[in-house]
Amino acid sequence: MNIVQLDNDYVDKDSFELVDIEPFLYERDDRWYARFEGFTLSSVFQPVFSPAHQACVGMEALVRVQNSQGNHIPPPQLFAGKNRKRIVLADRICRLLHAKNYLCLKRDNFWLSVNIAHEVAVHGRSYGPFLKEVFSKLAIRPENIVLEIMEHPVEDPLLLDSAMAFYRETGCNIALDDFGAGRSHFDRVWRINPQIVKLDRNLIAHARENSRIRHIFCGMVSLLQQSGSLVLVEGVECEEEAVIVLEAGADLVQGYYFERPASIPSFDFKGWGNLYRNHHKNNALSEEKNHDRYALLGEAFSKGCDAIAKGSSLMDACKNLLDHPDVLRCFCLTSEGHLLGEPAFPEAASKAPPPSLMPLIPGKARDNLFRPYLKNALRYPGKTCRTRPYRSFFQDGLCVTLSRMISNDESGYSIIFCCDIREPWQDS
Repeated sequence: MNIVQLDNDYVDKDSFELVDIEPFLYERDDRWYARFEGFTLSSVFQPVFSPAHQACVGMEALVRVQNSQGNHIPPPQLFAGKNRKRIVLADRICRLLHAKNYLCLKRDNFWLSVNIAHEVAVHGRSYGPFLKEVFSKLAIRPENIVLEIMEHPVEDPLLLDSAMAFYRETGCNIALDDFGAGRSHFDRVWRINPQIVKLDRNLIAHARENSRIRHIFCGMVSLLQQSGSLVLVEGVECEEEAVIVLEAGADLVQGYYFERPASIPSFDFKGWGNLYRNHHKNNALSEEKNHDRYALLGEAFSKGCDAIAKGSSLMDACKNLLDHPDVLRCFCLTSEGHLLGEPAFPEAASKAPPPSLMPLIPGKARDNLFRPYLKNALRYPGKTCRTRPYRSFFQDGLCVTLSRMISNDESGYSIIFCCDIREPWQDS
């Protein structure tokens, strides 16, 4: 074992290249360790799984820190303080340590994700070349490396843009870590355009506790995917959270439920069959519940469409619909999106919006062409369409709208018949 003890003269150096970092590392029992300021550093790895492939596709490297008494120290303490040179040095020691231990695992077809300290992400390249030297000496393909950039306030966004361009030039993948925590926002996603966005543990925890947040969580995953990123949900600790990940369609997942961090993890999750069975069971129950609810409403809605087509008044056509406790209103539109007459409301319902929404004067909109319920009806004439849940103008909550384009038998003109329905899970 060859341990090189160094003093703190590194604070006077202007660069930390590979030759400067290697003396901090030593090998023991086919594993690599590092000495830094009296601390002993080691690597553990937490597998990252792809639900679609039901297989491990990568691993996140995490540093473990022990003091001279053998006590574990929180890793952030390693990067404490404001000495930028010290932070850059500690970061590069960790990256070289993880790279060497990654090769020891002989899983070079997997992604290796490494965290980069914020100071290093923005200013690291001014301390000399490093990543390309590591890739060259260790024969690591840069496309197998994922650099995780933590969510952190940046005073100069242009400096961050320049730093991200630099890291892309190395051939590595970029991941935005801890999205959804603290100061995170979509502007960072749009600026960085990362290959992977890692959702903070708090998001999946809240989604498990609240069905409304669960729907928002699924929408957030979809929005991030539409922005061009893969979505990784981290911190999944139980089966219920794993089922939510499948429901949301996230691309990647990691957490204690699948595998805890270890120096030599198994990379093999045995519970895929049971997890997918429970996911399909939950889906079936949800679909059955929705089917029963919308089957009854759909039948009444179809009868209303038939009555409108034969020339009945709106109130007569939707009488059965308005008897349903979840129906908020019925209304008709022209194919240009203009309201035909006054909407019909249940007798017990207030025709006025909540006081906070009074300025919107629902039902008086001059143009509804941009509304999904009209777009859907025009796209699929003669078919009953249903929107996603959205904010209702008539209650403090969410609703969905059924719509269908029909032809009036007498006039021959097309009419779009619509019905707003309260979304039940919004109360959860």
